[in-house]
Amino acid sequence: MKYSFSWGKLSKTVIAAAASSDAFGCLTDEVTDISVLQQFVVLVKYVNSSGKPQTNFLHTKHMTDAATGQELAKCLKKIVQECQMKLKNMKSCVTDGAGAMIGRYNGMAAIIKRDVPDLINIHCVPQTCTCMCRCI
Repeated sequence: MKYSFSWGKLSKTVIAAAASSDAFGCLTDEVTDISVLQQFVVLVKYVNSSGKPQTNFLHTKHMTDAATGQELAKCLKKIVQECQMKLKNMKSCVTDGAGAMIGRYNGMAAIIKRDVPDLINIHCVPQTCTCMCRCI
């Protein structure tokens, strides 16, 4: 049996489903690969048409500027807009513990919260534990 994978078709399906949901959440991370290329990765969590929670990869974007809270917020807002989703419908944002992500005043979540006051920022503890285990 031969399987065919078309990311373009799949991403359009994911984007349409997430955009049609009344609310969604984003799981975000900034990663730097071995070639020192910074990537901003976004997953989206929403309730699908069957009423079940769904989590899918949404987007990855190359970061050309430093990964500051301001730049990450700008990048996330642009991704949400490009995916024809409404920023006001974003109800949660899951991030690691980096200051650029969760900083009280200049972190990505704080900056987005200025536009979406009811946004809930969730610090992903398992990711922090994974980082700690690497240091042991």
